[in-house]
Amino acid sequence: MHVVYPGSFDPPTLGHISIIDKVSKLFDRVTVIVAENPDKKPFIKCAEKKKLIESLCENFNNVDVFVWKGLLIDCVKDLKADVILKGLRNQSDLEVEQLMAEANRKLSGIETLFMPCEGKFQHISSSLVRQIHKMAGPVEQFVPTKVNEFLMSKK
Repeated sequence: MHVVYPGSFDPPTLGHISIIDKVSKLFDRVTVIVAENPDKKPFIKCAEKKKLIESLCENFNNVDVFVWKGLLIDCVKDLKADVILKGLRNQSDLEVEQLMAEANRKLSGIETLFMPCEGKFQHISSSLVRQIHKMAGPVEQFVPTKVNEFLMSKK
């Protein structure tokens, strides 16, 4: 089965990579979708996020990374994926993602699976990392080493 794991990954966190690691063991093929949202100004350019995630996933032989601008369901159909995967940190994530999952199902018939992140990563969000980084704080405990190095190079 082919699963699509979409997100902004702005920046990719330890929680994101933990989810990718788990699903790479459960599915034949995993496509990480770096979603390009025209309503948001990205902290990191999509092409840079794609390269970062590819480097973080180089040991997973069944993981690809793709940048997509547009409706997720169109991407899922184009890639002939079987299911959408969304990682969850908490109850707030679940409430938002359930609404999106229902809309995607009604528009396309494609189901969404939810995977909770490990407890040790529940407090980590990309927005938290961005805020700490913008205030010149240390983020190495929240992101993979390669992401931390990338962020440090942008100071």
